[in-house]
Amino acid sequence: MNFLQISTSSLTSSTAQSQQAASAASNASNSHNHMNHSSITSSSQTDHAESTSPTADTKQYKYELFFFGGSRHHFERYKPFFNNVRIRKVKAGASHQLILTEDYELYIMGKGYGIGHFDAAMDQVVNITHKICSEGERIVEIATKGWHNLLVTNTGKVISFGQNDYGQCGHEDVTNPVKVPTVIKALAQMDTDIKFVATGTCHSIAASSHHVYTFGSGKYGRLGHGSLDTQIAPMRVEFFEKLFNDDASRRNYLRVEQVSCACNNSLVLDSSGTVYIMGKYRGDDQTTPVKLSINTRVRFISGGDFFTGLITSTDELYTFGDDSYGQLGNNARTYVKEPTRVSTLNDVHKICCGSNHMAALTHDGRVYTWGKGEQGRLGFDSKLNVYTPKELTIVRKKDIRQLDATSDYILLCNSECSDGYSNGGALGTYQRRNFEQLLASEGTVLPFSDVCISFTLE
Repeated sequence: MNFLQISTSSLTSSTAQSQQAASAASNASNSHNHMNHSSITSSSQTDHAESTSPTADTKQYKYELFFFGGSRHHFERYKPFFNNVRIRKVKAGASHQLILTEDYELYIMGKGYGIGHFDAAMDQVVNITHKICSEGERIVEIATKGWHNLLVTNTGKVISFGQNDYGQCGHEDVTNPVKVPTVIKALAQMDTDIKFVATGTCHSIAASSHHVYTFGSGKYGRLGHGSLDTQIAPMRVEFFEKLFNDDASRRNYLRVEQVSCACNNSLVLDSSGTVYIMGKYRGDDQTTPVKLSINTRVRFISGGDFFTGLITSTDELYTFGDDSYGQLGNNARTYVKEPTRVSTLNDVHKICCGSNHMAALTHDGRVYTWGKGEQGRLGFDSKLNVYTPKELTIVRKKDIRQLDATSDYILLCNSECSDGYSNGGALGTYQRRNFEQLLASEGTVLPFSDVCISFTLE
């Protein structure tokens, strides 16, 4: 599969809509005043203050994105491009973001190796639209966490780009980043029905219904191949071959439901509600998958840097791992070896784990955040750590549907689409520098080299 064309193109919204959005952004930017913040020297207490206004723009939109963190110590509505744009999935990288819209357009914002595509933009903030599918194909799953990205098409192919120094993109050349989104040929030769993908900072996992593949850095044993070795090409995890395929009758009811990566481990959730973990667990390196010790069925998994969150079939939240900043939500402030229920939070719908912080969405639409408070990543005005879940009351009436976290920020979204594909792991996130500067029409180049790129495959 070769990329034949790179050309500027229009975004999914019409030119008129974009122009109106850009005008609204300019007006809002001129009238926006940042909140004042008191000096805080202690990080051992829960903060008590939070911002009282999401933005200076009071106009109500049907669909919106809300952002906090990244050194912005107040809650903010992102505007104007994604106002009234329905979003399927959002994912957060270290300094870039993936956004898949209702019409399967993929937008990539940010900087660095996560962007790829061409040298001139490697250290700049860009606005990119990738159209990387041949006729009849579309992107249905996306994953990013560090500096690389995995995309899944409706035909079961996996496309990768970004940093590849440990083979985490699945390509043999580990001396250079993968600058152009490229099909992982080694994986395509083994499996053309991939449904699930997840990325850690230096490793990746992909799965079809009955096969699991890992690649990248093998530190902590997180690839599950029985060693700490790096694997530069996707390799089937033998444990899951036996689990899902040894008994033919078992294939009818047992399959992969979700995969997720923490910084130091990989997790696989099967259709029985059982979670298997590879990598750091109970303080030890588990080089082959072991069953997670939890006496209830699990329906959702999310990995952070050195901690993990789980939602059970009864909508309870369990966490384990490092709690240095309160990210486990139980005020343990130490390493917790086994999944432990967060007793102060019930009726949990969705969760996302950042580097040292966490967010949860309950079924009644309430959003809670906790953990490390620096860079405003919890949505409150202070930098103090929060050791148990605290509601972000400013979004109580915003009908939040999606949320995700990464290194130092969180995104909330009040739109959601379902197409019958994978449940895909924690629901992404979105950050944008100078977001008020927006492409207003086709071919317009803005500061920080904002461009719109179209890739055509053959």
